[in-house]
Amino acid sequence: MTLRMKVLSAMALVLAITVGGSFLVLIRYQRAQLLRNTADATAHLASTIRATLEHAMLANDPAEIQRIVRTVGQQPGIQGVFVLDHTGAVKVTSRPDQAGRPLAEGPPSVPSDLPDGQTAARGETRVLQRQPSPVLRSTSLIPNTPRCQGCHDPRQRFLGALVVDRSLDPMEGQLRTSLGYMLGSAGLAFLLLTATTYAVLRRLVITPLSDLGRAARAIEAGNYDTPMTLDRTDEVGELARGLDQMRRRILEHLGEVRRWGQELEARVAERTQELRTLNRVALVTNEALDLETIFSRALEAALDALGVDAGAIILVAPDRRDPMVVQRGLSQTDVETLIREARAAGVEFACAGAVTQAGVRRFACFPVRSKAGLLGILCVDNYRVPLAEEKLRLLEALAAQLGGTAERAILHQDLERSFRTLRESQAQIVERERQIAALEALRAATVTLSHHINNAAAGIEGCRNVLAMALNDQADWQVRHALDGIRTSVRKITAVLQALRGLTRFELIPFPGGADAIDIERAIQETLAHLGPDEREAGRDPSRRPT
Repeated sequence: MTLRMKVLSAMALVLAITVGGSFLVLIRYQRAQLLRNTADATAHLASTIRATLEHAMLANDPAEIQRIVRTVGQQPGIQGVFVLDHTGAVKVTSRPDQAGRPLAEGPPSVPSDLPDGQTAARGETRVLQRQPSPVLRSTSLIPNTPRCQGCHDPRQRFLGALVVDRSLDPMEGQLRTSLGYMLGSAGLAFLLLTATTYAVLRRLVITPLSDLGRAARAIEAGNYDTPMTLDRTDEVGELARGLDQMRRRILEHLGEVRRWGQELEARVAERTQELRTLNRVALVTNEALDLETIFSRALEAALDALGVDAGAIILVAPDRRDPMVVQRGLSQTDVETLIREARAAGVEFACAGAVTQAGVRRFACFPVRSKAGLLGILCVDNYRVPLAEEKLRLLEALAAQLGGTAERAILHQDLERSFRTLRESQAQIVERERQIAALEALRAATVTLSHHINNAAAGIEGCRNVLAMALNDQADWQVRHALDGIRTSVRKITAVLQALRGLTRFELIPFPGGADAIDIERAIQETLAHLGPDEREAGRDPSRRPT
């Protein structure tokens, strides 16, 4: 059920209850009022009849009393007039069938506790439910006045009662007529109230709620531009303003969410570009192992990806006196200018993302670090436009990545240098072992050869000694000189043999070309130095040397 039907149903129910209740109250009030008026009229009629009958009763004229009663009983709406004695028996009546009989529905009550001044005014009115219409019975007591006490006992307060039965059919007809008018009026009022209330509700509630409902459905469909304002100052207007404020807040939140989404997309795109650039730099640098090639490729890839005019990587290599510079788009003067600008920015081959403005150029430098410490700096110089923030972040990340790459390259170079040194050491060890083996073989051959030569030299020395003893003083100077030459030669042979036996203890003498050799001549001279002067002077002029 829609809100309109609920409002209409509730409104109709309330109006029906209100109009119906008002109608019932009004009908009851009108009936009571008509009944009161009829009762008053009947009581007045009874008082008039009683006053009329009082003269006839004082004159003791029963015929006049009967005539008056019948005349009144024939009036329209009067169903009966009864004169009762003090016992309640009907004495005079307009209906002959009731004469001498007790009054139907019982005689009226005659109280005995009323003061004398109220006896004349005492009466009773009640409604008798008869068919086809109810009857209003009005009872008027007939007091025992002083004028009547000549014929009646003075102790008797009431002589009887005058009862008038009046039909309520005219009143009911009037009430039915009024009921018809009232029903018509109530129906018309109900329709008018319903129409008026519906028009008012439609104007003040239903139409604004319908507008708010349409706006709410539009918002539900995603159209947040539909306004929800109403030019009203009541509760519905406040509700509309509250909903419109909520709509504006939703628009603001959606705008913020949209901006956040755009910023997130931009950040994702920037990060994707950064990762793509870093991956590209990693791919081109991982293929090389020497620092110059690595930094040259990395600089080319970075500058191409960022669209930067020029740049350089300055590396402080441990094995270089001057920094290694890899640059693009710069002359040597530009490189020196870059270094001076970096130093002017507070960077001594290191900067923590410092950025400076130099004329129309935008200069930035970032440290290239490894775990061991600072390796160098990455510098860029953009001639056209200032460097964007995302490019600065990418350059910083690239510098950090190059630090790890440079560290690996330096480690590789150190390993290559260590392997080369190891190979050279191994070659030297092999050469030393070969030389030692050759010396050992030479020593063994020398020992064998020196043994045979020593035996031959000993034989020659023995023969010379025998010859010298045989000749004694008979030999001339030439023979003695020959014998001395033989002894000197034998001594020299002995010195050579001693030098050969100590061959492994001789030092190697370096010669041009990187070769090492044994200076045998020096070893022989050192051995001869231990011999006597005769051996050193062998070969001199024999005329100057005695035998």
